[in-house]
Amino acid sequence: MTASRDLVIRGALVYDHEGDTDRPPRADVRIAAGRIAEIGDGIATAGARTIDADGKLLIPGFVNAHYHSHDILLRGCFENLPTEIWFTYALPPAYPQRSAEEVRARTLLAAAEAIRNGVTTLQDMLTIAPLDPELLDVALEAYDEAGLRVVMAQQIADLRALDRVPFWRECVPAARRRWLTAAADSRAAGGADPVEAVIETCLARRGRHRRIGWALGPTNPLLCSPDMMRRLAAFSATHELPVVTHFYQSRAEILASRRLMAAHGGSLVGLLEEVGLLNERLALAHGIWTLGREAAALAAAGATIVLNIASNMKSKGGIPPLRDFIDAGVALALGSDNSGCSDSQNMWGGGGGARGAGARPRGPIPCATRPKVAPAPSGSAARSGPSVSAPGPISSCSTFAPPPSCRSTAPPARWCSPNPAPRSTR
Repeated sequence: MTASRDLVIRGALVYDHEGDTDRPPRADVRIAAGRIAEIGDGIATAGARTIDADGKLLIPGFVNAHYHSHDILLRGCFENLPTEIWFTYALPPAYPQRSAEEVRARTLLAAAEAIRNGVTTLQDMLTIAPLDPELLDVALEAYDEAGLRVVMAQQIADLRALDRVPFWRECVPAARRRWLTAAADSRAAGGADPVEAVIETCLARRGRHRRIGWALGPTNPLLCSPDMMRRLAAFSATHELPVVTHFYQSRAEILASRRLMAAHGGSLVGLLEEVGLLNERLALAHGIWTLGREAAALAAAGATIVLNIASNMKSKGGIPPLRDFIDAGVALALGSDNSGCSDSQNMWGGGGGARGAGARPRGPIPCATRPKVAPAPSGSAARSGPSVSAPGPISSCSTFAPPPSCRSTAPPARWCSPNPAPRSTR
């Protein structure tokens, strides 16, 4: 087997969050065997592949810690729809299964946009309804071809949204109830046991693609039976797999939790603890209506909240209690969520939205002395830091050229403003 060549990135402005973010030093960076081996001036390039990054900002690749590729083609199609109504239009159980050609095209399109925006790792919580291992393989091959690092989770459930979303059964005529779907429900398995199907496909494919890892994706504790979640928790513990799910993303969801989870104090956190999922492998998307005591429990367990500000605002879900999360010590990450409800995979916009989430009645979050342009993702999807500053491990990185409007005036850390999205050059 032929050893891979070293890579030398020449003349980049090397970002270090603990250093001078306004004037990052210009340097060469040599990467060997997937790790930063050397940073300095005039690094020898003999035998190495080189990238000319003169005048460009070099930062770690972003991690999109919560994303769904199944509705990438529905961007901009829905406006003014609250979360539960949006479910019935935008998500796979609501429309026929897609062709292999469409799955490949949409996955490649999603990967290209992610790379263009500096995302080098993403967690795809993919719904294929009904579950189909051949279509899953199409998506995996497309990601592998694109070169992205992916944590893949098949989204599953075994309860129907009709019986879990408040007032759907009471208010919707029987003739129209077949349209009441969610991100996944019991029908998505096509008659198969969804847990067995997911376990089988995961075990058969782990290690097949060197850049693709695996997670488990129960769609939401409200749509998954305790038995399903216990089985997934056991599989997660045995194979050390992350678990990703949705959590308190709408007002209807918090009402359902209070009504249906009385045995757990009306709390989804109590349910997650009882079924064995509340631990450091758990990543919870949204968390908009998390109570202070629940945030403390999440922090104690080492679970991660993934903020999806853009989609929360568009779907009128609310604003997450970022101050409470920070005070409690909850691990935080950023995601873009569905293209059908956020219209973007731009992590700069997600970071800007997270800053805006501090404008709540309890008061703003104290300003940092320097802009944190590359927030460190944590938790089960990925762990990395916001600097390219010293030899050591690295998964990937991106370079950004300054836009003409700020080429000579703004510090490099501000070249990547959320609007418009910056253009990744490598």
